[in-house]
Amino acid sequence: IGMENARSVAFNKLKPVCVEISQLALHYQAHKASGKQLIQPLQSLLNTLEDISSIPSVLDQKLAEYVFFPLSHLFRQSTSLPFHATELCLKCLHILISAGWCGRGGRELCKQILVLLTFLTGGSAVGKENQEVHEDISTAALECLASLFGTPASSAFITGESLDGDAVLVLGHVITVILDRLTNGPSNRVQEIAAKAIGSVVGVVSDSAALRNFLPGIISSITKVLHPTTRSPRSSKVLEGALGVVSQLLQKTLHKVEAAKVIFKTNEAQYAIQQSVLEPEQAWMKATSAQIKLALANIVQLRYHEKQSVVGALFHLCIVVLQDCRETLPEAASIMLETSVIICGHSDEDIKGDRIRAVQHLISCDSSLVDMLKIAMHDWVSALPRVIKSTATVTHCRQISLIAAAYQTAANLDIDLDVLDLKTVESLYQGISTAINIVPSKSIQPLRGEQFDSSAITPSVSGYELEKHFAPLLLGGSSQTKILQETLDFFRNLESTRVSKNIRRQLLRSLTVTSGSEQLACLWLCSRCLGELPLWKQSDVVLNCAQQPVEFEEEFGDAVYSFCINLLSSSVVEDGSVWLMQALALEVLAFRSFQQKQDFRPELVDALYPVVERLGSGNLSLREHAMTSLNIIAIACNYSNSSDLIIQNIDYLVNFVALKLNTFDISPQTPYVLVMMVKLCGARLIPYLDDLI
Repeated sequence: IGMENARSVAFNKLKPVCVEISQLALHYQAHKASGKQLIQPLQSLLNTLEDISSIPSVLDQKLAEYVFFPLSHLFRQSTSLPFHATELCLKCLHILISAGWCGRGGRELCKQILVLLTFLTGGSAVGKENQEVHEDISTAALECLASLFGTPASSAFITGESLDGDAVLVLGHVITVILDRLTNGPSNRVQEIAAKAIGSVVGVVSDSAALRNFLPGIISSITKVLHPTTRSPRSSKVLEGALGVVSQLLQKTLHKVEAAKVIFKTNEAQYAIQQSVLEPEQAWMKATSAQIKLALANIVQLRYHEKQSVVGALFHLCIVVLQDCRETLPEAASIMLETSVIICGHSDEDIKGDRIRAVQHLISCDSSLVDMLKIAMHDWVSALPRVIKSTATVTHCRQISLIAAAYQTAANLDIDLDVLDLKTVESLYQGISTAINIVPSKSIQPLRGEQFDSSAITPSVSGYELEKHFAPLLLGGSSQTKILQETLDFFRNLESTRVSKNIRRQLLRSLTVTSGSEQLACLWLCSRCLGELPLWKQSDVVLNCAQQPVEFEEEFGDAVYSFCINLLSSSVVEDGSVWLMQALALEVLAFRSFQQKQDFRPELVDALYPVVERLGSGNLSLREHAMTSLNIIAIACNYSNSSDLIIQNIDYLVNFVALKLNTFDISPQTPYVLVMMVKLCGARLIPYLDDLI
C-alpha cells in the first residue's frame, strides 16, 4: 500500500509536465512552438525524475512508459531540436533505463533505441562516415548506451549462444561508433563514458563467436588509446577503463576453455574433430595471437604510469593473459611475465606483497614460466652497469627495483639462482662503482702538529658532546644518493628470503678478489649490510632491514671486520680511493664496538692503534673519520672519554710504536702517533716510555 501511494504521488507530479511536453512536441512539429519553449518543461521533468528515482522501486514500468511517450515525439525530431533540449531528453531517458526499463516492446524497441542512441552518439545509421555532434549530446547518449546494455531487453536482443544476423549488424555498428568516441572523443569525459560503454557491450554479449569477429577491431582501436603519447595524453580513467575492456575481451574470447571450443569443436557427449572446420579456426587463432602480441607490446609501455590505478589495471591484464590465455597467447607470455614483475618492483608497499604472491602462484603452476623468469633476470642483471652509466637516475632506480622484485618473486620457488647470484653481486658493485662520486683525495701535506687540533678529541665532561656520527663519504649528489639507497633497498627486500645469505656470501667473495673502485663499492655495501646502527648522519644512506639469524650475522660481521683490520694494519697509503677504503674500515670498527659494547675491549689490542694512527693523516676527511671512530669506541666500551680510552690502553699503543721504530719504519705517522699520545695524556704517559726512549 505504501509503495502504491508513493507511485500515485509520483504520477501526479509527472502528469502535468508530461502533458505540457506532449503538447509542445506536437506544436513544435507543426512549427507552432520554438525549441526554446521546450527547455523549461524538460528541465522540470528531469528534476522530477531525479527526485522520484531517489526512492527505490517507485519508478516502475508503467510510470516509465508514461514518461517515455512525450520523449519519443521529441526524439523523432532530434535533428532539429536545440542541443540543450536533446541533452535533457537523453538525461531523462538515462534515468528511465537505469530504473530497468526498456519498454514493453522488448527486443524491437531495444533495437530502435540502440539505433537512436548510436546516431546521437556520433554515428550515421546509413553512412560510413561518423558525423560531428555536440559534445554534451554525445556524452549523454553514451551514458544511456552504457546503462542500456544492462537491461533485460538488451540482454534478450544481444545475448544467447548465437546472435542472429540483424543483431550482429546493429551490434557491430554500435561498437564502431563507441570505439570512435573512445579514440577520437573531443574530451576526456566523452572518452571515459565510451570506455564504460564498450565495457558494457563486451560484458553483456555471451556469443563468443560474435565477439571473436569484433576482437581485432576492438583491440586495434583500444591499442591506439593505450599507446603512450605526449601530444594528447589520455586521462587515467580512460586508460583504466580501456585496460579493463582488453582484459574482459581476452577472457571471453581467448580463454583456454573458449579456445578449446574453437579449436576442437567439442560438446559434452562427443569429441569428434571436423578437419574442415578445425583448420580455418586454427589459422584464425594463429593470426589473431600474432596481432594481439603486437598490441600487448604497445600496451605494456604503461607499466611505469604515474597513476597506480592504471598500473593495477595493467597488472590485472598480465594475470589474465598468463592465467587464462596461456595456451592461446603463448608468444605473449614472456612480455606479460616481465611486465608483471616490473610492476611489482615499483608498486606501493601495501599491495606489493599481494602482487608478488600472485605472480609466484602462476609460476608455480607453469614450469615454462620459470625459464622465462630466469632469462629475464639474467638480462636485467647484465644490463645494470650499463644502465647506471646513463644519465637518467629514475632509470637506474627502476632497474634495481626490478631486479629486487624478480628475486622476491623467485624467492619461495624452487629455482636455482647460484650463478645468477654471483652475476647480480658483480652488477651491483660495478654499478655502484660507476655511480658513486669519489671524493677527491686531498693532497698529502707535510705532517705538522699545527695541522691537527687535538682538542677535537680532548675529553669533555660526559664524552657524549663529541662528534659520534660519520659524515657521508660517497655521496656526490641527489642522483647518487637515490641509486645507493635503491641498492640498499634491494638487500632489505631480500632479507626475508632464502637467497639473501647467498647474495651476501657472494658479496664477501667479491670483496677479496676485486680492487680499486669496485672493491670500494663492495666494502661500502658490506658496511651497510652489517645492520641498522645510528652511526651515520641523516644525509647518508643506511640499510633498514630485519636481522638475519644470529649465526649468519656473526659469520658475516666477523669476515668484514677481519678484512678491515687487515686493511688498516697493512697500509697507510692515502692515494686515490685508498683513503676511502680506510675510512669505511674505520666505520666497520666503530660498528663492531657499538654492537659488542664492553666485550669489544679485548679487540682493542689490534683495533686501537690503526684508529689513532689515522689521526695523523693529512687528509682532513680521513682524520675526521678517525676522530669519530675513536669517540664511538670510547662510548661503546664504557670509557669516560677518548682520553681515558687511550690512557687505559697505552701499553698497546706504546708496543705498536716501539715495534714500528725497531723495524726502522720511517713513515711520518708513527712519530706523530707518539706526539698525539703525549698531547692527550701528558705526564701520565712518561712511565710507559722508558724502553721506547
